[in-house]
Amino acid sequence: MNSFLRALSFFALIISSGCVAGKADNSFQIFWTEFRTAAIQNDYKTLEKLTKFPLEIRGPDDSMPTEYFKKDDFKDVFDRIMQQKTYLPHDDDSLIETSMREIVDNTLLISDAKKGEEYQIEQLVFEFVDGQWFFTKAYLDDL
Repeated sequence: MNSFLRALSFFALIISSGCVAGKADNSFQIFWTEFRTAAIQNDYKTLEKLTKFPLEIRGPDDSMPTEYFKKDDFKDVFDRIMQQKTYLPHDDDSLIETSMREIVDNTLLISDAKKGEEYQIEQLVFEFVDGQWFFTKAYLDDL
């Protein structure tokens, strides 16, 4: 009987872990919709609520130092991120130059954006922290 209870507890743990992971994935779609809407509308108050400070900003090269930005600097750094150019592959292997603003304005959530416990959409990184999604990191070419 004791081994039966242990086995039952083990399966309950596995099932509940799957439910939590599924909840995080499902809640990201809701978070992403709110984040995109705030970014499109330049609603910095909402964006600040969706951001974990200090916001980590990395340059294009891993050897570059990481900088951290407080809420007071958010508007300026977020505008720089949105204006930065990114290059996307095209069907004929030519690159398409676009800004992060265009990506956020026109992109729906893609399932392969998930990388472990986070989502990365181009230069924007989002993490599930204490039961909630946050914008936690970005890559900025002109750091």
